[in-house]
Amino acid sequence: MDEVGPGVSNVSVGDAVFGFGEGTMAQYAVLTHWAHKPEDLSFEVAGGLPVIVETASRSLEEVGVNPGRRFW
Repeated sequence: MDEVGPGVSNVSVGDAVFGFGEGTMAQYAVLTHWAHKPEDLSFEVAGGLPVIVETASRSLEEVGVNPGRRFW
């Protein structure tokens, strides 16, 4: 991390993080949601996780899966 915005806590310049934001397909990005990157997780894998989670979330929403709903 190169810079921390106002009001941001629990993260410092130099921390390895990954996350989601608008237009973040680049080395430098402004993240709206982030987490500390585990040491044993590569940046390549960490960079793909937000896309995978977004796809899964939207798919579940599209088919009407809500918390507590069962299909069996």
